[in-house]
Amino acid sequence: MNWVPRSNESSGNPAVLCHLNLSAFSRPGNYRYTVHDVPVDVCTHVVFPLHALDDWFDDMLNYDAYQRAQHPTLYGSMEYLKKRKAMQVLVYVDAEDDGHGRRHLLDWIASDISNDRLSMVFARNLVKWLLSNQLHGLVVEGMFPVPEPDRAVMIRLLKKMHTLFKQANLILVAVMEENSELTHRKAFGQRLKPFVDFLVIRNRKEHAALFSQVLEGLPDSPATADVPPQASVSLKAVRQAILSGLPSRQLLVSLEMNTATLRVEANKTLPGHEGPLTGTPGLLAYFEVCTLFKDNTWTNANLTELGNPVALKEDEAVSYESADSVRQKAAFVRNYTLGGIMLWDVTSDDYRAVCGEANPLSTAVGAVIAGA
Repeated sequence: MNWVPRSNESSGNPAVLCHLNLSAFSRPGNYRYTVHDVPVDVCTHVVFPLHALDDWFDDMLNYDAYQRAQHPTLYGSMEYLKKRKAMQVLVYVDAEDDGHGRRHLLDWIASDISNDRLSMVFARNLVKWLLSNQLHGLVVEGMFPVPEPDRAVMIRLLKKMHTLFKQANLILVAVMEENSELTHRKAFGQRLKPFVDFLVIRNRKEHAALFSQVLEGLPDSPATADVPPQASVSLKAVRQAILSGLPSRQLLVSLEMNTATLRVEANKTLPGHEGPLTGTPGLLAYFEVCTLFKDNTWTNANLTELGNPVALKEDEAVSYESADSVRQKAAFVRNYTLGGIMLWDVTSDDYRAVCGEANPLSTAVGAVIAGA
């Protein structure tokens, strides 16, 4: 499919896919996220995750052509973005996170001796559901890698989905972890490129490389810190994908906009601050971080080679994105003529402008992508 991002048809600029966290739409008080907070001037596509995946997979397996299509969560917001803002709206499915969904699907398809008929049934029902809801495509994580014999079943399903998506002019985006074993397989990109519009290389926000550089400066820091695996825009992962035969224009990198924190206590590394709104130890939204720094008791370390600033206070370190760091990553996308970038997720940005302008990270990315 020779598809060009909607808002970039004439400019040829990379796509910007803006992923939303549905829980943000239930935040209390003034922080309740709304469809009006989406940075529509930056995004070429808006990605809504699907909830209740067990039920959704069952619906796709047993979809009746005569039944009314069930609307996804926040369908009204999707309609607003499509009709009032002329946005392309995609839905996101994490099949890997929902073990029952993927397992049920694989077992169901594998029950057919040839696999052909049931693969086509699922793909056809999926296309019907997307078209009935006037959606523009699907972002799916967890289809790969899968072990044999499931791999053959999943490849067969992907081929069927591609055929029908192309006929219906729908977008199919696959998401894969940057350290996935599949990226190391010879010619995996060559084999994958006919069947997806984009491949997103996702690098979850862990920041081991950043923390390892600052742990020695924290009190009671252990000699060898037990820190999470490295994450950021990975030059190595991008090079592997391109060298394996995937065209650079089909490749998207993810920019994880949450902030990782850790603290050192009794020679152990533990999760750091818990955000008052996000409520997850060791993980903060950008709008929580910029508020945290207002007390002027944090010390900023130098930028690392990955472009992320690190802030220190007593026994805690915070690795976060800034306007400068996201500009570097957006420039990376342009310089390598990649297909674009996926902002994961824009509800972590400072959409209430508590620390300055609204959506500073998204805006900085958009300016670089647009060539400003």
